[in-house]
Order: sequence, then C-alpha cells, then structure tokens
Amino acid sequence: MLQSETDTQNHDGDDEIDEVSVAAPTSPISINNSSPEKISDEKVNSDDELESFFYHRKRRRKQKQYKLCKKKKTIENEILKNHLTPDSDDDVDQVDLSRGRCVTNEIESSIHTNSNILKGINNKFNEFTQQLTLNSSKFDQQMNHLNTKIDRMTSTTDINRFAIEPYVDKTGEKFPDKLMHDSTDLLGALGTDYGDYARNILRILYTKEELQTSILPPGRTHFSRKPLDKVRFKKFKDAMRYKFKLSSVNFGQFYRTLLRRKLTDFLIEERRRDELKLARQSLKSQAKDTNQSDIDEIFN
Repeated sequence: MLQSETDTQNHDGDDEIDEVSVAAPTSPISINNSSPEKISDEKVNSDDELESFFYHRKRRRKQKQYKLCKKKKTIENEILKNHLTPDSDDDVDQVDLSRGRCVTNEIESSIHTNSNILKGINNKFNEFTQQLTLNSSKFDQQMNHLNTKIDRMTSTTDINRFAIEPYVDKTGEKFPDKLMHDSTDLLGALGTDYGDYARNILRILYTKEELQTSILPPGRTHFSRKPLDKVRFKKFKDAMRYKFKLSSVNFGQFYRTLLRRKLTDFLIEERRRDELKLARQSLKSQAKDTNQSDIDEIFN
C-alpha cells in the first residue's frame, strides 16, 4: 500500500513537470536584418533567458522532489506509529516490570546481606561481652585474693612490729652495720618479719642435718637430741638484736616470750619436711602403679 501511494505521487509529479515544460513559453528568436552587434546582443539575451528557464525548471523539480520525500517520510512515520506503538508500549511495560523486579531482588538481597552482617556483629559483640565479663570476674577474684594476702601480711607485720616495740632500745645504743659469718653479712639477709628473718639466719648458720637432728640450746642431759652449737647460736642472737635494734636488757624476755616458740616450730617443720616429701613421693609412686595396673587389666 505504501509503495503504490508513493508511485502514484511520483507519476503525478512527472505529469505536472511535463505540463510545465509544455506550457513554458519559448523565447522567440527574431531574425532581422540587423547589424552584427545587435544580433550578438540578442543572442546573448536569448542564452540568458534559456539558462534562467532551465535553472528555474530544475529548482522547481528539486523542490517538488523534496516535498515528495518529506511527505513520504511523514506517511511512513505515521504508518509505523499506528502499527508499532501498541507493541512497543507492551515491550516498554515488560522492560519496566523486569527492571523493577531486578531492582526489588537486588534490594532484598542487600537487605538480607546487611541483616546477616548485623547478626554476625551482634553475635561477636555478645561473645566479647561474655568473655570480658568472665575475665573481669576472674580478675576481681584474683585481686580480692591478692588483697587478702596483702592485708594478712600487713596485719602480721604490724602485729609483729607492735609486738617487738616494747623491746626496742631507747637508750641510743649504736648498733653495727655488719655482722659477718664466713663471707655472708647476716644483717643483709631479708625477712618479712622477725620470725622469717630468724629462720633465714638459722639456715645460714647451720646445716640442714643439724637443724633436723638438734634442739635449741641449752638442752638437757635427759634429751636424746643434742642442742645447736652455742657459739653460732650466740651470733644468731646478736644478729637478731642488731637487725631490729633490740635492747640488751630486754632481749632475754623477747627471746622467751616471742622468739623461742617460733624457733621450736621451725625445727619441727625441718624434721618433718623430708618425711612429708618421702610420703608424697610414695603416694605418687603408688598412684602410678595403680594406674598402670588398671591399664594393664583393661588391655588384658
């Protein structure tokens, strides 16, 4: 249909062009017996008229062809619009729907991913909080235990300090800075209180065997154990008096009231130390033997 309309319009245009060409007047060329100059001028004028005639003719044909082409394109566009617009709208709707679905799916996936990330962060935070609470409780327990130990040590030190306060020298006696035993300065030994210092000094002055098999001087004839060496024990007393700046007058009372009981307990502990060690070793060996026998019975 489109091709037939276009051919019809082209035939009409050709007829119009032919009619114009037939109806177009021709410029008469008069033959006169004129002079050659006039004849040449007339010839030039006639040529100009012919050129202008053909120029206008070509121009009109081009204008008509342009109009026909424009009209043809307009008709084609209208036909395409009438035939293709509904389908194109459906296609556009389908494309828009598919794009909307894609965007929705992307949004849902991003929301799901973000929710998973938030859940993971929340779980990690809860685990960290629980671990921190557990560690803080353990730390608090350790600190409380340490504070208890410190309080006990402080109280014991304070008690011991207050206990020896009545026996401290107040006359201004000058005490030596060193008391040597072989190559060891007894006054340089350390101790948390006078009892701990006394035990350390005895370990320096006497051997382990002497501490386990002896008793405190002066001893008795009916005792089976011999007393510790009196000369070294005299040095022990001097070290105690010089270290804590005790009065020589009140030192005997200090020894009988506070120090002797601690020294007696120390010697008893030294005797029992090896016995306890042997008992622990025997228990461990028995436990190992029992476990080994149980394992052998299981495999047998």
